[in-house]
Amino acid sequence: MLGFALLSIFIGCFVIPVIYIITKWISFLRIFQEPLGSNADGGIESELDQNALLRSHGYEIGDQIGQGTYADVKKAYSINNKKEVAIKIVNKRESGTGKNDRFLKREIEILKWLNHKNVIRVYDLIDGAHKFFIVMELAPKGDLLSLLQQCCKLGEDEAKVMFKSIVDGVLHCHRKGVTHRDLKLENILLSDDHQPIVTDFGFARYIGKIESQRARSRTFCGSYAYVAPEILQGIPYDGMASDVWSLGVVLYTMVCGRFPFDDSDPKQLLKETTSGKLEYPITAFCLSVQIKDLISKMLTANVRERITLNEAFDHPWLKNV
Repeated sequence: MLGFALLSIFIGCFVIPVIYIITKWISFLRIFQEPLGSNADGGIESELDQNALLRSHGYEIGDQIGQGTYADVKKAYSINNKKEVAIKIVNKRESGTGKNDRFLKREIEILKWLNHKNVIRVYDLIDGAHKFFIVMELAPKGDLLSLLQQCCKLGEDEAKVMFKSIVDGVLHCHRKGVTHRDLKLENILLSDDHQPIVTDFGFARYIGKIESQRARSRTFCGSYAYVAPEILQGIPYDGMASDVWSLGVVLYTMVCGRFPFDDSDPKQLLKETTSGKLEYPITAFCLSVQIKDLISKMLTANVRERITLNEAFDHPWLKNV
């Protein structure tokens, strides 16, 4: 008993303090081993370097307006063009995995290739030491999700004008052989005059223009609430057909103020999206037969029977906009 007590005193008085001192000493040494400005948040120095780099290219950086997994979006002012812009800042170290690096290069190439008033425009590309900067047009009115959170839903006539512009922008991509693969309310921005602008081409891919020759995708892209049943099933899918489904979800939500399917359980979601049943809330009683027909054709589970985006653009509901 006495020996045990003496051992406890020895550990408490000598061993534990020594371990504590060694731990602190190691932490102290690590501070000097890390390069200046290399902390996880980028460091004050790297932030200053970033601002200096952008200023040398004619941009004054402003507040953050968006945040993603490996990129932030900040407002900036273009000194040369005398107007506000948005800058997507991609951390190379965080996005440097093979998959993310591939998506980033693909996004940049696609954005340089597209040119449409309802598709986000790229003004400049700046390659820094640790970050990549994509200078884009600024959409000051937020996104479609924020708009619906404020007003719950849009009237049919207002939705018609906005949705035709959205379809027109995505159709431009399809005609170029590009599928977006992540269409959702958050990725439809609003300009000063509330014109919709399709953005975030991080999952976009060139698959070809001719339907019979289009490459099929296998990567799960998008958010559960918007993805087509063929993606949920894990089978190779036509990205352009899945874009049509996603836009069908967007249109339904615009005029109903809620999603058409419950996305809280993937298995239940698959069951609902393949059932062929589409229910409307009581508040949607005044929707026209034509808009319901278009939504139904866009949210058709059978890919071969689903309407194409060209056909959607020429649908009677959108014909006289």
